Amino acid sequence: MIIPRVLENPRKLTQLVALVKYDLQSSFPGVFWVLVGYLALSYSLITEGSLDTVERQTRIAFLMEVVSPILAGFFSNSALMGDVVAGSIIFSATRQSMTKLWVRRLITVNAAILVELIVFHLIIRLTYPGIGQFSEVFISTPSCLLVSCLISLFTLLFMDMNAGYLAGLFFWSANFIGSKAILSIFGPKPYIFLWWASLKYPPQLEQFWVNKALMLVFTSLLFILCILVLNVKDKTLNLSKM
Repeated sequence: MIIPRVLENPRKLTQLVALVKYDLQSSFPGVFWVLVGYLALSYSLITEGSLDTVERQTRIAFLMEVVSPILAGFFSNSALMGDVVAGSIIFSATRQSMTKLWVRRLITVNAAILVELIVFHLIIRLTYPGIGQFSEVFISTPSCLLVSCLISLFTLLFMDMNAGYLAGLFFWSANFIGSKAILSIFGPKPYIFLWWASLKYPPQLEQFWVNKALMLVFTSLLFILCILVLNVKDKTLNLSKM
């Protein structure tokens, strides 16, 4: 109901676009150009002439399911901390709580990543009509949300973006570099890059949707923990303003 009303009112639509732009710039300055550069680089990698169909599909899965989550995580990491570093968090929190501000910006950042994945998929379909399905966009989304919430949790706990970067890079690297070890020890259910792994290694797709459901459960738990941490920070901020 909200979206149709916004579309009917040009002024509200303009305000919404301005808010989205502001949130993206506050979260990660230059995010638009980073995404454009990522799309350009991705296109050059998948159109390499020496690739066969399986290699091209594997590279597409790598770009969408492995690279996109770390981008989403890095963009989300400064969703709130950008204001903290700039010293404007108290001003931002006078209009709404830090919790609401963080949730809004987390949604905005991951929506931007989703749009980037959709555009990338459309480019693939136009270039190689026989490759790719639209469901692959949503297959990659749980990984983006999981990494975003994990990085955000460590950043909010320590109120330091470096803590989020280190935790996110460690988790991402462990899953990427140690993919064979994780799959052999834990199996495919908890592995966050299963689509990519199913193309690179022997098929692991019998647990595919269980894997995605588990990732959404873990993401929900991390999201709830972030909310709890932010509620404590909000109370501290309110006490400091009294």
